Amino acid sequence: MGDHVKTESFQKLKKLREKILEGNVSRWDLRGVDGCETIADVELGYFGEIAIIRVGRKKTIVECDPRDGKIVPMLAEWYDDVSWTGQSYEKWKRDTRFEGDPNRMPAIVKNDGKFAMVGYYGQTVKVGNRYLRVPYNDRWYESISTKSRSMKYGDTWVIVFDAVRNGEKTMVTNKGCQITIDVNITLEEVKSWTKEDILHKWIEANRPCTFIYGFAYKGAKAHLIDKEEALRRIKTHSFGVGYYSMKWTVFDGMAVLQFAEYSEGDMT
Repeated sequence: MGDHVKTESFQKLKKLREKILEGNVSRWDLRGVDGCETIADVELGYFGEIAIIRVGRKKTIVECDPRDGKIVPMLAEWYDDVSWTGQSYEKWKRDTRFEGDPNRMPAIVKNDGKFAMVGYYGQTVKVGNRYLRVPYNDRWYESISTKSRSMKYGDTWVIVFDAVRNGEKTMVTNKGCQITIDVNITLEEVKSWTKEDILHKWIEANRPCTFIYGFAYKGAKAHLIDKEEALRRIKTHSFGVGYYSMKWTVFDGMAVLQFAEYSEGDMT
């Protein structure tokens, strides 16, 4: 009798988790359900809340609309554990009007004894009519610290978390990039490459490339691009000054080939 009740309860919680990922649950549906709780709330206000919830032994992150109490999933899966990183003001929030950096601190998720990072803005997959967040690069570690620190890498400052992967200590940035080699060695190596070298040894090898429209000091932000976009841009961009330029630089602790475009307003 006892095992039957436990199995029935488990199935109910499993179905509830599925309904939440489908976006068909309100906060009222969770009230009084044994095995459910809301943990690590972000402040509830006019713009609603984003919170970690537990249903049974699994956790995920959801946002809640304060007007109708609808719970909307933010992660594509459920995990054994989910933890915030950073200070309280760096937790995910629905009101982003006053955020200067769109790459806010990531959450740390755990499954089967392994850890990964998930960003507020980052990798997503389409589930139904929504794009839900998944771990950066689908890369898993034996451990990732929830405490961050700043360090200078090349000419830039990056936020890093200490981690262990395949038994070796490493660092992961707040955007999910793993720092493995000295960026200065890479930049010294590639500065003499021809455009043909760059095409075959860098872009076709799927090494990191970024794109920026406008000048960084005017507020423009670079972002990573995929190989297909880099292959298109290498045809029109060149080293030096101009409306379509490229250069070697550091992005989030990595040596990258950065493509840039400028308008007439930027150049005057």
